Amino acid sequence: MKQSSVFSSTPFSGHTKSSLEKNHISSERQIYQRLLDKASSFSRTPTGKPTNNACGPITINLDEIKDNHYSLLRQCNLSPILPRNRIQRIDDASTNNQTVSIPSSDTSDSKTRAWLESIAESPYLSDNWLNNLTSSYQAKKNGRERDYELARANIRFWEKQRASAEKERIDNLEQRLACLLRTPPILEDPYLVPQPIPIELPYKPVKVKEPKVPALPVLTAPQLAEIEAALRTGSPDEVLVDKFRLVITRRELMTLTGTNWLSDMVINFYLQLLQHRSQHQTNLPRIAVLSTFFYAKLTAPIGGGYSGVRRWTRQSKLFDQDIVLIPIHDRGMHWCLSCIDLRVKTITYYDSMGSGNMKCLEQLM
Repeated sequence: MKQSSVFSSTPFSGHTKSSLEKNHISSERQIYQRLLDKASSFSRTPTGKPTNNACGPITINLDEIKDNHYSLLRQCNLSPILPRNRIQRIDDASTNNQTVSIPSSDTSDSKTRAWLESIAESPYLSDNWLNNLTSSYQAKKNGRERDYELARANIRFWEKQRASAEKERIDNLEQRLACLLRTPPILEDPYLVPQPIPIELPYKPVKVKEPKVPALPVLTAPQLAEIEAALRTGSPDEVLVDKFRLVITRRELMTLTGTNWLSDMVINFYLQLLQHRSQHQTNLPRIAVLSTFFYAKLTAPIGGGYSGVRRWTRQSKLFDQDIVLIPIHDRGMHWCLSCIDLRVKTITYYDSMGSGNMKCLEQLM
């Protein structure tokens, strides 16, 4: 419910000339202050709290004095200035189908509305302003990275081009130099010492002569006769050699003649001879030999492996030697030899029939 109040700027009811002159002494600021105090006291309860229905227009009578003559009172309506929460309550009341009219303020002018309209179109007040700014900077960063990668690619490309051109130029110079060396000068220069022209450029490397491997010694006639007498006369079980904790009988030596099958005792004894010779001749590589039973024990399905032959390798001190020789009985029918050269770290498999045995090499590794 609207309320309307009337206030007068004249503090007295009489209209005499002396009273007007006396009141004229008060300044306009004091009159305006009294009007504000009255309006404030009217819009509040005795306890000092603002009233809920104090939202009507307030009518103030202004006394106009012209040429020291009193004129009639002029009424003007002032709209009350409400706080934000009060305006919100009025808006809520309007949603409940209650007719509440808020008078428009005379002080709001077109400049304020124009300013509000101008800032409403500002991009800095947009909800997407921060996202747009981040996207813009990210796009610039991606563009700089693309330019950097393109520059790096161009650098690599031109470096390859330069290296290729330099190589081609050097090749051309070498070819021209080769042609100049091959072609003798047309005019003889007395100060030019003639040099032999090489057949090919660059010069052929000097061949290194490989040392000749000494062949096996050839047995003389007396030696052959002695061997024949030892093999043909006597009992087959007679012991002919007892050395290196090995016993060789006549029967085992007979396997060396004709097309007989070789005996493992003969092979072990011969390898022991090679080891003994390397120990007493310093110009020969140091040799370690393993028994013919070594590879069979190493590859045995039961009790085999490194644990089965570990004690044999400890006794021989293999890593202190240059060459390790291992006899191998291939499938129980053919004897082969595997050589471990620790100087060049290689394992070689020798077979007179020319067959390979990768399984053996893998087992020895």
